[in-house]
Amino acid sequence: MGQLGMTFAGVGFIVAFAIGVPLVRWGVRKGLNTYPVGSVPEEVKTGLLAPENRPCGLHQVTQNSNVDSLALQLALVLGAWMLAYYAVEAVATRVPSSIGGTMWGLFFLINMVSGMLIRFVMRKLGIVHLIDGDSMTRLTGWMMEFLLLSTLIGIKFAVVKDYILPIIVLSVVLAVFTLFFILYFGRRVPGYSFERTVMMFGTCTGTIPTGLILLRMVDSELKTTVSVEAGMWNMAVFIFFYVNFIFHGYVVYGWGMPATLGLFALTFLANYIILRVFKLIGPKRF
Repeated sequence: MGQLGMTFAGVGFIVAFAIGVPLVRWGVRKGLNTYPVGSVPEEVKTGLLAPENRPCGLHQVTQNSNVDSLALQLALVLGAWMLAYYAVEAVATRVPSSIGGTMWGLFFLINMVSGMLIRFVMRKLGIVHLIDGDSMTRLTGWMMEFLLLSTLIGIKFAVVKDYILPIIVLSVVLAVFTLFFILYFGRRVPGYSFERTVMMFGTCTGTIPTGLILLRMVDSELKTTVSVEAGMWNMAVFIFFYVNFIFHGYVVYGWGMPATLGLFALTFLANYIILRVFKLIGPKRF
């Protein structure tokens, strides 16, 4: 089952760009983005920078004869990861396995909190200047590339080949339904409708960084608030934490598919009513 999960994860990244990029091109042609991006630079088309136009990718904050600056930045990242890992492990090993599994599912959010904690402590100690934002950006980009490559390499096609037809059918159906619902709600969101639409599509089919890649295509300088909103979406995990327990009800407690689907349907209906009541969706914007 783990191999099937990794397969769908890899398919999700493919769908994010196979459908997301044409969606972006269509929207830009129609002028749906708030801030026009103008013509696409040749460097964006080729993915390569000219020798005379290569910006500085990072700044040194340490003397290399003592400790390499990039090694320090990586140590800070791994320190946040280790803090989150052992915190989750300490809790997950002391609660029922079903709840422990949910804790690991929240690892990204907990890791983000541990990073903020380390930054807070460094600020109090007066050494927050040792964090180089450009270096962190390069590390983030490298790790995202590594994550995508690891996901695709980790798929054992010899295992999934027996399920290839169901995988293709389910992937196509899910891609169509995801696109339909994202467009239905995204085009009705007041303010930055198209930017939020492409961001949501990239996130729902891939990850938040995938959504940010699509967002940069329509908001190259991130002038909208959508990128900031993306970081706050993780807080919604706590608000809708019970959704994970619905999965546990099906997998662990044997609620059955009808009851599980019924609970998800009620959740969808409740959220739709909330959106309507608070006027978070309205008439179509595009």
